[in-house]
Amino acid sequence: MSETSSNDAQGQPAADPPASRLAESEPAPRATPDAPGAPKAQVPASDIDTSARDAVGPTPTEPHFEAPAPAPSAPPEPNSEGSSPEEPTSAAAIETPESSSSGAEGAGVESEGPKPEPDAEPSADSEAEPSAEAPPEPDPSPLIVVEGLSLGGAGGRPPLRLARWELRQGVTGLVGPSGVGKTALCEVLLGLGRARGQVQVLGHALPKAGSRVRAEVGYLAQDLAVYPGMTALEFATFVGEAHARWRGKKVFERLARYQVPTRIPVEQIAPRARAFLAMALALGSDPKLVIVDLPTCLDGGARADLLEALLAERGETSLLISTARPHELEGRCREVLILGGGSGEVVAGQDVARGLWRLDLTGDARPPLDPALTCLQAGPGPSGARWIVSGDEALLPRDPAQVSSLRPASYEEAALARIAALQSAPAR
Repeated sequence: MSETSSNDAQGQPAADPPASRLAESEPAPRATPDAPGAPKAQVPASDIDTSARDAVGPTPTEPHFEAPAPAPSAPPEPNSEGSSPEEPTSAAAIETPESSSSGAEGAGVESEGPKPEPDAEPSADSEAEPSAEAPPEPDPSPLIVVEGLSLGGAGGRPPLRLARWELRQGVTGLVGPSGVGKTALCEVLLGLGRARGQVQVLGHALPKAGSRVRAEVGYLAQDLAVYPGMTALEFATFVGEAHARWRGKKVFERLARYQVPTRIPVEQIAPRARAFLAMALALGSDPKLVIVDLPTCLDGGARADLLEALLAERGETSLLISTARPHELEGRCREVLILGGGSGEVVAGQDVARGLWRLDLTGDARPPLDPALTCLQAGPGPSGARWIVSGDEALLPRDPAQVSSLRPASYEEAALARIAALQSAPAR
């Protein structure tokens, strides 16, 4: 844009007003985008005289581009309304001078110069807003890393050995028979027990960083140990003083939601209410991880209610749930660590029972199995032996004289069969 046009757009006095100059001058040579000094397709909104905003049309913050009607053949006529020198021309005449020159050359000829964008560019705030509201990416690093672990072995039981195990975000199950080492493993992960091997929790090496791990990891133990005479209200306040990120309001909201008495000594509270108190305290600091050693004193209904409450209240907190009852983990876990015979097997939650079959045999029948099949467990059935077999369904024996029933194994049957297979495997 020429210097004269720039001065007119800014409201400064000029020798020739914009409308007169366009009418009286000869048609300008057609500008191309590559030609030096080519007129720009758009005048910044700051260059428009705000005092004549109503005459110009759209506001500077929302520019409006309207191509002028091309003349038939002759140069454009002077403004019929007689615009005064001080009155600016229309927004189209200011912002698209190429269109005027193209109209002087011929009707219906489209300008080859750069065209203005129809919409205003988004502001920096509007571009930053989606990224600010986007949820954070999950951390791919494992929460727990165990390598070369060996613990226990007293009382004639084999020591628990784990070559390598990683726990990642989500809900993970830990299942095995009583005495296999589930509670001992939970204590090692909290720095409360010792074992041979390397153990890292939230990036902290144990047992050296045990106090730091216990400050960052919640723990719901089999039984809640408290000072005699301390009420739930007093105990929650006492525990909260040890946590920098304690969410006291959430804790007391959970106590009220699950009807935990807060004004009587904790030892007088029923086991169910004590378990919900332990849950509220374990989640009190919004930890990244809570280790749950399900209380054995609860009946089946109370244990199920506690599990559902944990899943509902956990938010972004990951859970490690230890139990001797495999069915409690069905449909709840991303992965399951199955312990048995001093070793462990990690299975995806949805794969615990996949490809496992229950065969009820007749009398003393023992049908031969295809070499591609594996009998994980053999035990008594209703009318003979019962096998849990792993492999392709098409290869299973189906002679009705030998097999009275064949169906997919349940989640609990499959988990117990996997435990039995670990117990019968040669010691490693």
